[in-house]
Amino acid sequence: MLVASGLVASVPTAFAGAADWAGMSGSDRRIGAIHSLGTDVATFLFLGSLVARLRGRDSTGMRLAIAGNLVLVGAGFLGGHLALSRGTAKR
Repeated sequence: MLVASGLVASVPTAFAGAADWAGMSGSDRRIGAIHSLGTDVATFLFLGSLVARLRGRDSTGMRLAIAGNLVLVGAGFLGGHLALSRGTAKR
């Protein structure tokens, strides 16, 4: 349930991020693109985790979720760096 809820919530979050990214330029835009790529990879790992769990492959689902969380940590640090250190949240 929690993984499915997170996947549903990722859709409007992606649209908001794309709107923020469209207003960026230079190195902020490049960092934002890498952040977006990381969150996309994590989303697909979580989707794979959900599918695996629905098919009764709990061990595979758990591994995919752990991988998704690890990727998301890196992407989250980039997003935090953009918003807090580089000031893109103020724009």
